[in-house]
Amino acid sequence: MGLLISHLLLNPEIFTAFNALFPLSEDVNETEKVVILKQEESRIKKYEQKYNSKTQNELEDIVNGNAYVVEAVEAAKRLLKQF
Repeated sequence: MGLLISHLLLNPEIFTAFNALFPLSEDVNETEKVVILKQEESRIKKYEQKYNSKTQNELEDIVNGNAYVVEAVEAAKRLLKQF
């Protein structure tokens, strides 16, 4: 095993090719971040549709209240920008 590790370390072109076969944890983390952001954006869009008919005062209440999830507040903020 030590011989294999030494060989890979002394021949970086082999190590690079070998390393390309397996995603690095940073790549996985970036992929997970993208998935999470897409899911969050999807939830915000649903709240935007739900709150589209609300008045400016109702939207302000959502933004200033403590009873709403983050996505709902963000949707209300986006809709307020349209007033």
